[in-house]
Amino acid sequence: YAHEDAVLALVCARDPACVLTSGLDRCVRMWSHSGSFKGVLLQGYTPGMRSPFWSLEVDVAAREARDDAEAKRVAADLMGDSDSSQTPIVVSKIEEARALDEQIQEPE
Repeated sequence: YAHEDAVLALVCARDPACVLTSGLDRCVRMWSHSGSFKGVLLQGYTPGMRSPFWSLEVDVAAREARDDAEAKRVAADLMGDSDSSQTPIVVSKIEEARALDEQIQEPE
């Protein structure tokens, strides 16, 4: 199932959990994280035609809910409305940016 020509790119995706490769053979191939072949998307297919070898199982509603929750958490961090024990790195960076901003604002 390997590419018939050189591999140009490799991307690890988390949803769906897979590895995607593309190559000079004009194919995009999907692999599981353990390396088993999942399917291929070919360039020669008519737009809108489903590839007989390609199947993506993505829970769109769950993904949107997870993205919305993450966006709300980041917004709360930026506004200072969150519990700092949950996101110490973000809070640390915000405090660092505020301190730098204060240094810039102070007249010499």
